[in-house]
Amino acid sequence: MSWTSEHRAFVVETYFKNADSISETQRLFRRHFGVSRHGKIPDRKTISLWVANFRETGSCLKRKSPGRPRHVRTPENVAAVRNAVTQSPRRSARKQASALGLSQRSLRRILHEDLKFHPYKMMLVQEMKDWPNRKKCFEVLLENVGPDDVVLASDEAHFHLSGCVNKQNFRYWAESNPRQKHERPLHSEHVTVWCAVSHLCVIGAYFFEENNETVTVNSQRYVHMLRSFLQPQLHQFGQSEV
Repeated sequence: MSWTSEHRAFVVETYFKNADSISETQRLFRRHFGVSRHGKIPDRKTISLWVANFRETGSCLKRKSPGRPRHVRTPENVAAVRNAVTQSPRRSARKQASALGLSQRSLRRILHEDLKFHPYKMMLVQEMKDWPNRKKCFEVLLENVGPDDVVLASDEAHFHLSGCVNKQNFRYWAESNPRQKHERPLHSEHVTVWCAVSHLCVIGAYFFEENNETVTVNSQRYVHMLRSFLQPQLHQFGQSEV
């Protein structure tokens, strides 16, 4: 039963008025609040607790807990976490917590709430090989390109037509495993597309096909594309040389 402040005040007042008698307090409590013979009234332990609280604090209400002291997220621990993460930013939170003698929960709270740190994923990019020669090539190119010249950056890519399913994002809700499968061919059908871009425009897309079938790009087909497709496109912008 949840005792109200009125119940508590009556018990404490009655207790002191009746020579600290718990049994008399219980009898008068039953009469005052109209509690039946078998109804619930405060027991001896509860009455003693209310009286003790009143003597210590001047109130018969339940004392509020002061709360757990802040032992973990101290300025010293926050500084230690900052130094550890700064020195080893790739170390996992579990290993950082173990090395610092902290729980993972405390470490993560310090990282997020105190230091405002966020876990960023590594970006995967293509490896740049032979960088000195590439740099030299671009420097020579820039020296020989006039202000009115048009520089085209082009590339070709394969686009697969069979579709793609990301297993991490696909879920099938059922009582039992339906064993769903997504079949894909070993060598999926695809198209090869070429495109070029400059400060004037985007040229393309050009599909490397013969008789409506995708073909492998070789030097002969590439030269044919330059003459039959790219050169007419450049004529539209007053550029006649390829």
